[in-house]
Amino acid sequence: MMIRSEATWALSVLIGWSTLTGGAVGWEVRAQEQTSGAAADDFRARQRAEAATLPVVPAPETLPGEHPIDAALRAGRAQGSGLTPPPGPPLTDGRLLRRLSLDLIGLPPTPEEIADFENDPAPLDDKVARAVERLLANRRGYAEHNMTFWSDLLRNDEQTAIDGLRAPITPWLYQALLENKPYDQMVHELLNPGQQGPIGFLKGVNWRGRVNLSQRPEVQAAQNVAQIFLATSIKCASCHDGFTTDWKLKDAYGLAAFFSEGPLEMARCEQPTGIVVAPRFLYEGLGEVAADADLATRRRAVADMVTRPRNQRFARVIVNRLWERYLGRPLAFSLDEMGESFYDELHAWLADDLIRHDYDLLRTTRLIVTSTEYRRAVTPQSRDEAGERVDPAPRRLTVEQFLDALASLTGYWPRIAETFRLTLEGDPIRAWRIRKPGLFAETFGRPNREQVVSRRQEEATLLQALEAVNGRELADLISQGAKTLLDSDLGRESDSAKVVETLFLRGFARMPTAEETAELADLLVPPGAGEADQRREGLEDLLWLIVNHPEFQYLP
Repeated sequence: MMIRSEATWALSVLIGWSTLTGGAVGWEVRAQEQTSGAAADDFRARQRAEAATLPVVPAPETLPGEHPIDAALRAGRAQGSGLTPPPGPPLTDGRLLRRLSLDLIGLPPTPEEIADFENDPAPLDDKVARAVERLLANRRGYAEHNMTFWSDLLRNDEQTAIDGLRAPITPWLYQALLENKPYDQMVHELLNPGQQGPIGFLKGVNWRGRVNLSQRPEVQAAQNVAQIFLATSIKCASCHDGFTTDWKLKDAYGLAAFFSEGPLEMARCEQPTGIVVAPRFLYEGLGEVAADADLATRRRAVADMVTRPRNQRFARVIVNRLWERYLGRPLAFSLDEMGESFYDELHAWLADDLIRHDYDLLRTTRLIVTSTEYRRAVTPQSRDEAGERVDPAPRRLTVEQFLDALASLTGYWPRIAETFRLTLEGDPIRAWRIRKPGLFAETFGRPNREQVVSRRQEEATLLQALEAVNGRELADLISQGAKTLLDSDLGRESDSAKVVETLFLRGFARMPTAEETAELADLLVPPGAGEADQRREGLEDLLWLIVNHPEFQYLP
């Protein structure tokens, strides 16, 4: 596979669309604070009008009952596109429901939900479709789970107590996820926040003391906008002309000028050049703004340029991120410097479908997770990165998923003293809301979000192993969890085999084998057969074994 330079490939996409559409369609800068109410209607009307002028990407030709994603991949593999055949058969049992549930709401299914899924006599496609709709209907669950992904990506955090260092966007972000705000509208508000919008994204991190010129807020904003929404890296070009990309210093500063409160002087390797740059977008053909335009006008202009339908890269980037999120590997490498796709026809169709359905991320999510490709079991061969692969790869739970899964296993949801500044009624308080993560969460991947995090490190480390075995935080959670279980109906169960079965269903979404049941039941002391400490210690041992097992720590 040959990958052209990032800038050349992206420009070819944009020029191709511009040629086919004959240019812009009524896309002038309009006065608006945020895309809400009448302004949102106007924004949506313009988006739809421009989308209607774009050439339609044909949907994959499907066989009867075939999912369009599976049809596209079948055709691509048959044509010798280089796509590696998937090694794993589809999952069909409770493990598939566990994957769906953890992916869509961040929580494992209950034993009752697993039984309903496995005992449903309907065809698997219908069962999966119903399960997906049920999970996505849990709007709070979906929003809370996605706060982790989007906070990592948008650098949203509240750990610091230093006023002015950063401005969190937590309430705005949660509400956007809760109502499934269209992705283009969501990003438009981030780039053009007005007086009441999510200004924290553009504000970035205001470092104390002397700051490199390449880390000024307007340059941070340019770097983050390029990386997050355009999968384009201009960090090197923010200091000097890129050595490994085509991007120049003037390109990075041209984008930064959209976010600068005053004239922006270009600096090369921390040395001012005396050159004041005018705002200029990274890719041509998407619009421009006058050099002397005020800040509000420049922000509106760049928000339009990033999100307009003619900028196909914007849609392709988020499709690539979603595919990687749900299958463990992207359609195109890499997430933050996107080149050509392994299978461009599928990537282009998913992006076009997103554009034509008002940038509905739930629709794209639904498309991906209802495909047979998504259901493929992860096998030892799935770890092989050779070839051009888009089938499921091994995926480790985030530390937030791990902690929530542990709480679901035992029923013990710890009280959290300091949470994100967001008012949510009722329990439980899920792990993403922990404002100041402890050593366990930090060791297992919770970032400080001073940098954009597109994908957390998933490889296990020695420090993680030591923390899991010897750490005080996990030990306390397991101890409190065992006490909670002993006070529950399950703790009053006299049949130790049933206790093992229930905990296996909660932890692994499967029943234990006869051998597992026999060995693990011996750890437990039934009610009335021993002292309270003996019962608690036996249950703690079983919980330790479950939460440290790969089946618990990884998605199926």
